Amino acid sequence: MSQEIVSISINWLVIARCFTAFVWGVIYSVFLQFSPQGQFMAEKRTWLAVVIGIGTDLLIGFNGSYAEICLVVAFSSVGIIARSLINESHAPVVPSGYVVIGHLQDASEALSKLIAELEAGLSAAEVRNVMVSRSLALASIAREHITAVRNSGLVAGKRAR
Repeated sequence: MSQEIVSISINWLVIARCFTAFVWGVIYSVFLQFSPQGQFMAEKRTWLAVVIGIGTDLLIGFNGSYAEICLVVAFSSVGIIARSLINESHAPVVPSGYVVIGHLQDASEALSKLIAELEAGLSAAEVRNVMVSRSLALASIAREHITAVRNSGLVAGKRAR
């Protein structure tokens, strides 16, 4: 009986590329987290941060196969994913959308009462000062709810940080 020899080849270039990508991703995520320029890029110029990250990944994986490029992108994203998870764990979990909807419903109810009060005041021979006073109170309540929505940090579907 002949004994077959099993040969395992190790592609050191792929391992070096993955290690380089991992180190690059960690350094880049630290830059984005702790430097003022990185924080600006992460907050205001996300597209630029992505272009720099993917561009560097493509440079690391230059002239590699499709699978090697995928490995490089996967290894470089570990630092960015860890940064995102750490940042999310420190942020309070508040269903801001529900707060906004609640304030808008309250504002809508206050405005409906205001309109009804104005219509009732116009049709009745009620004392004008009482009608104006109630209307101003309802308008003030509606304004407070709308201001609360504005100050809640939700603008066009994005939460302010």
